[in-house]
Amino acid sequence: MANDHYVPELYLKNFEIPSKRKHVYRYKRGQETRPKAIRSVASKEDYELLINENDHVKKDTVAAVIKKVENDVSPLIQRLIDEENPSLSTSERELLCSFVSCAVNRVPATRNQIINFFKAAQIVKAKLVAEDKEDFNERWKDSGLSPERVEEERLKILDFEKHYELEMGQGADISLVMSFLGAQLAKQFLKTKPIVFLNNKTRKEFVTSDNPVVCLPDETLPPQPGLGVANSVVYLPLSPRKGILFVNQRPTVHTLNVKRHEVDELNSGMMKGADDCLFSSSFDQKIHEEFQSSVRSVEGIVVERGGKQFVKVG
Repeated sequence: MANDHYVPELYLKNFEIPSKRKHVYRYKRGQETRPKAIRSVASKEDYELLINENDHVKKDTVAAVIKKVENDVSPLIQRLIDEENPSLSTSERELLCSFVSCAVNRVPATRNQIINFFKAAQIVKAKLVAEDKEDFNERWKDSGLSPERVEEERLKILDFEKHYELEMGQGADISLVMSFLGAQLAKQFLKTKPIVFLNNKTRKEFVTSDNPVVCLPDETLPPQPGLGVANSVVYLPLSPRKGILFVNQRPTVHTLNVKRHEVDELNSGMMKGADDCLFSSSFDQKIHEEFQSSVRSVEGIVVERGGKQFVKVG
């Protein structure tokens, strides 16, 4: 079994505690914040293993592609951290977009959302069938159940979430493959966005999380129905002192020295996007307290019809 890091170790090492190598401070809701070994955080056994391989996609295909992206981008990220006013070649920009798009899509929050979409689709289909009583009865005529029992089952399906819990037999495979394909789409959006490098020279440090890429509202655009890579400002901290923004409008400057309140705002955005944990190179009591009082923002799927909730999953 492999211990797959959905937040790369090579990335997390940029946030290691100076006095305790290969460790980061881990903030987790309901728990004490303390140093944890990087090898033991933001990972799951066989997370990137395709359980049901086929002739076209082998079980380690996704893991191999992601590992290559991580290894290729690591020297680039280190250079971006070290340089005051970095610049990117076309190939370096392509590589950075590949890394960020993988980081967006491979985390548990995204993969769970993919599974919820598939569940919601199946429940919608079942409810639509159950709404047509005549068609439903025809489908169940050979079930051996009495008309009364068939009607009882039909009514239960109309209120599916209350009576049943849908299991996805190949959910891990579905979410793995779809997240991999989603990364390819996200990369195309990121390639169109200008990049701004953030220098943090304040006493406050950037923190990261188990969902390290954050989509922030873009005040330069009309209000959007929901955040996503395409329309938002995309933020990724590279280290406690360096970060990047993918923006939608061509910026007046490509390197920005952020102020303390801006660091606080970006850290708060990181907390809102976090699934379960934050990571930092030094302990910050205020961040600990704010994160402990925060609410996990990962939402389920709600399907509406006629302005009313039709299906809710997650």
